[in-house]
Amino acid sequence: MFENKVREIIAAHVGKSVEELNDDDDIVDDLGASSLDIVEIIIEIEDTLGVAIDDAIILDCRHVGEACEMINHLHKK
Repeated sequence: MFENKVREIIAAHVGKSVEELNDDDDIVDDLGASSLDIVEIIIEIEDTLGVAIDDAIILDCRHVGEACEMINHLHKK
């Protein structure tokens, strides 16, 4: 549902196109996101999609596909 927007945000912060992202890409290890990139990605997702992301959830979410699933799950609540 919100997968495309999450992918757009991640891609913009790591300098890739949306088409280059795979669900199993590790946002840090494979895409090279810094800790600052991660913070900016989270803030932009929260602001753009109107969700609050718990810090504990973020620690378990390392891959593009996991990030998309997490946001879809948060929107269902």
